[in-house]
Amino acid sequence: MLMDGNSTGTVTGGTFNVNSGDGIYINTGSSITDVNDVDFNVRGSSNNGIYATTGSTLTKVRGGSHFIITGTNSNGILKDTVNDTIVSGSTFDVNGSGSTGITYNGHSTAEVIESSTFNVNGGNKTTAGVHMINRQQK
Repeated sequence: MLMDGNSTGTVTGGTFNVNSGDGIYINTGSSITDVNDVDFNVRGSSNNGIYATTGSTLTKVRGGSHFIITGTNSNGILKDTVNDTIVSGSTFDVNGSGSTGITYNGHSTAEVIESSTFNVNGGNKTTAGVHMINRQQK
């Protein structure tokens, strides 16, 4: 799913099997206000369930959304945007080397994670449930 231009949307139910690229790509100026009860299976190398680019908005991920990350250097959610997100009632199974459940790259200030589960088994101190990077926006 590609959100481009100044589009806004929601995603309810369904499954994204990601072997190359991004399950949901939110481009600059676009927003996803709600991801509810969606399954993401992220495999391969350097792939993402959801990628929120600089200048985009991902408001909420909730309601039993489930991310299974078995790829190398892959993410359930990769956020390069400063706009904060609420993640609630979601499960992240992280099994890939160098992979994360959520990576925050966007210098955001008030991210919220509540009632979510992170199962991490990837190896060599390169895998994490949540990875926060304090990087200045360009």
